[in-house]
Amino acid sequence: MSEPASLSAAAETTYLELTFRRALCIWWAYFWRHMLFGGVAIIVVGFLEGLAGLGGRHLLLSLSAVLVMAAVSLCVLGIVLHKQFRSFSIRIVASPC
Repeated sequence: MSEPASLSAAAETTYLELTFRRALCIWWAYFWRHMLFGGVAIIVVGFLEGLAGLGGRHLLLSLSAVLVMAAVSLCVLGIVLHKQFRSFSIRIVASPC
């Protein structure tokens, strides 16, 4: 098993200011993936519900859409958190407290 990262590694980390441009890069990386993957997932769920004869029940489609989009959102967030941007990457650092 690998050992957890030591806090001394965090002391050597260079922290960058969260600028509008960096925030926009992170948002865009999340947004387009969420729209693409979520759109495909909703189309598939709608098609499957239509095949099952549930197409006329808009409430069921909207409830399943919320569940599907929540799952897609978590998956996309994981993808973006592992993404290497041009000049930075997102890392979770232990709090010194």
